[in-house]
Amino acid sequence: MRLADESELQVVLHHVGVYIFAGAAGASMSLLVLVITALRQAGYLKEIVTLEHYHIMGKWMLAFCVFWAYIGFSQYMLIWYANMPEETQYFIARNTESWWILSTFLVIGRFFGPFAILLLRSIKKRPHQLCWVAGWILGMQMLDMYIIILPALHGGGVHLSIWDFVAPIGMGATLAFIFLRIVARPSLFPMRDPRLVESLKLVN
Repeated sequence: MRLADESELQVVLHHVGVYIFAGAAGASMSLLVLVITALRQAGYLKEIVTLEHYHIMGKWMLAFCVFWAYIGFSQYMLIWYANMPEETQYFIARNTESWWILSTFLVIGRFFGPFAILLLRSIKKRPHQLCWVAGWILGMQMLDMYIIILPALHGGGVHLSIWDFVAPIGMGATLAFIFLRIVARPSLFPMRDPRLVESLKLVN
């Protein structure tokens, strides 16, 4: 069993580097939308971040959504085409038992749903609606990490544990606490940025 777990871990580490980067890029842009909206509601950046900036952030969210799907499908297609047992085991474990339901939900919820919604120009210019999409993408990113890691420990199916929730909540709360402690110290307005004037007059 230990050798099987080590082999599974090696396959995970070998294949998911760019895939995780693609997902993290989309998740970071979604988090940026949520943080900026929270700062604007707190009185910061109100006259600086406009609907035009939200429109561009929404387009970046759409771009990274497509990028994630492209990397994921390319990885799946290459492993399926090579048909090497030590490689295909990664997807076999995630497409059997109850993991298959989560994997299917991830494909729909991480790509097809956000892709269809973010194609709408009106959504990208409505901060609160865009925040709902951003929050959903962050949730799907956490589900993606769950599907990447946990089948190596519970190959027979989904096995929920309280630590599956405590760990991300603890890390998120710690980072949020640190962010809130330091966010008010420096100026949020980049006075010396040479692109500042161009950014303030941004029009899509």
